Amino acid sequence: RVLDLAQNKLTEIDFKNLDSLTELNLRRNQIHTVHIQLPKLQRLFLAHNCLNSLAQLRSFWHLPLSELSLQDNPGLENYRNVLIAQIKSLRFLDLTRITPIERRESAVLNEPAQENDYLFDETQRKWLTEHSEINPEINPQYGYFQLQQRGKLYIFGPKFLHEINTNDH
Repeated sequence: RVLDLAQNKLTEIDFKNLDSLTELNLRRNQIHTVHIQLPKLQRLFLAHNCLNSLAQLRSFWHLPLSELSLQDNPGLENYRNVLIAQIKSLRFLDLTRITPIERRESAVLNEPAQENDYLFDETQRKWLTEHSEINPEINPQYGYFQLQQRGKLYIFGPKFLHEINTNDH
């Protein structure tokens, strides 16, 4: 059920046919390629490796993971919202509990783009900055702004506005 291969200088991982495996520890290796087909895997630890692309993580999306650790992989950035949206069973990511607010935000931010969507222009950014208590966070990759005001998180995206009550836990 548990396989610990931490600190073994492994570079590539291709696991399948280990149907009863529920936990896999691959921390502190040199892994740059990973493909996993383990139908019962719940906990996967890949921190401190050489993963550098979100595309490399797609084989995880169908797994029943409740815990995933990816911190300290150089070049692997801005993956948190995507993984939370894609892996519905995930409860902990990088040793941090996923909150209901974060799950809703991730679902909103990873909605597929619609035809004729557009990115925000400078006028819209200026308006948001002037009307928020803090500067809006801008993510040009997904084309959204988010700002927090009076206990609510507002997420503005191409042709949408989502309001999330930050007092929900």
